[in-house]
Amino acid sequence: MFYKEYKPHESLEEYVKCLWVLEKEYDSSNQCELVYPDSYFELLFSFGAGYELMSEKGLEKLSPVFLIGLLQKPLSLYCDGIVRIVCARFYPWGAHLFFPRSVKTSNDTTSSIEFKHGRIIEEIKTLVRRGDYDAAARHLEHALLEFSVEAIYDKQLVKNAAGYLFQRKGQCKIEDVAEMCHRSLRQVQRVVSEELGVSMKSMSQNFRFDEVKKHLTKDPDADLTATAYEFGFFDQAHFIKEFRRFTGKSPSEFCKEIKAIKAHWDKNVVFLQ
Repeated sequence: MFYKEYKPHESLEEYVKCLWVLEKEYDSSNQCELVYPDSYFELLFSFGAGYELMSEKGLEKLSPVFLIGLLQKPLSLYCDGIVRIVCARFYPWGAHLFFPRSVKTSNDTTSSIEFKHGRIIEEIKTLVRRGDYDAAARHLEHALLEFSVEAIYDKQLVKNAAGYLFQRKGQCKIEDVAEMCHRSLRQVQRVVSEELGVSMKSMSQNFRFDEVKKHLTKDPDADLTATAYEFGFFDQAHFIKEFRRFTGKSPSEFCKEIKAIKAHWDKNVVFLQ
């Protein structure tokens, strides 16, 4: 049997007590592992021979990644073969930060965990298969650091990213938004899309179109070619295509309608403050 504990990164110490790894062989004379109640949640990445949980329904095979909650009685896990585990031991409030839904369903039992980034499981598995438990523990630690940043700052990130695009009226590169947020482009795009249900590109186009619409409504006689370049379009064709997508009309058709509306009001309104 091989067992080793690791102190978590200082940014995780408030949430994670430690990380640990285990390699243990079970056989016919030693198939049951009793997990006794304690004060922690355990997030296990279990590779090799899998664990089975003894429940009222009998033995139930556990997923490769699962959370053990706060127990009121011993938990019986069964295995036949060699298990290779990488685990994070959370304080109760720490587990809630990372896996709020799973914490609710793991009380007195286990709960399977699904990660947004499925690659993490495969990457840790590869390191474990090589026998590089130190690297596997570090990889899990790094993943938890990323998750903690997302859990704490995602809402602020959305506000910062959307606010920056809004202030710039959609006329900036998406890469500039990511740089301003001090996050990777991929991360900003994913968080904004998940939280708002719209891509940063689409949101940026909305903001820019709104400014174009205001500009042409105020001055329907504006030079359309100059307007296209003023608002960051590559060429007139691109400008017309995007404008038609938002309105169903070309810019010139839109301006013609605005002129007609203005003419109507000029003739029929005696006093307008």
